[in-house]
Amino acid sequence: MIAACALICSGIEASDALARIKTARGLTVPDTDEQRDWIMAFGGMYQIP
Repeated sequence: MIAACALICSGIEASDALARIKTARGLTVPDTDEQRDWIMAFGGMYQIP
């Protein structure tokens, strides 16, 4: 979740951040639907200044 939020803060959309992490780890991320919902909400609220 921290990696996804860091990527979002650097300007990458939430869904793309999760896809990049999945590719790098070779595993499905995040672990739960609740985590995915939280990351997507964070991505929707975070705006680059």
